[in-house]
Amino acid sequence: MNNKQAVIEIIKHAQEYQNNLLDKNILFAFQQNNSIEFIESEFLDKRFLHLTGVSIDLSIVRGSSDFFNLAANGNLKDTHFTQNNPKIIASKLSALDQTMSIQTTAREVGDFQNNGGNLYTEKLSGSAKAC
Repeated sequence: MNNKQAVIEIIKHAQEYQNNLLDKNILFAFQQNNSIEFIESEFLDKRFLHLTGVSIDLSIVRGSSDFFNLAANGNLKDTHFTQNNPKIIASKLSALDQTMSIQTTAREVGDFQNNGGNLYTEKLSGSAKAC
């Protein structure tokens, strides 16, 4: 996926994020073993950049909140970011369809089992298609 294609996807998902998740906290309650557990996810504008996998050009974009606002307002340009790992970015962007409605699509919560990625977390929530 080139930067122009990524811009289209990022803008679409930023607008969905703004409409569905922005400034919301979602509490996931689940049973693990014989106890009720929960995790809370907070959806801030500055967290959207991480969901895309791209790296912003700090000489043009002031930070992650600025990146989100540019995308949500449809003003993001292909020069505002770079793709250091296009394979991961394509994977993240394809998972965003599920992520944007996680409050209704999450079906699984469990302990993270590190299988070689650079993900640092205790719990994951989502579905078989996207966490």
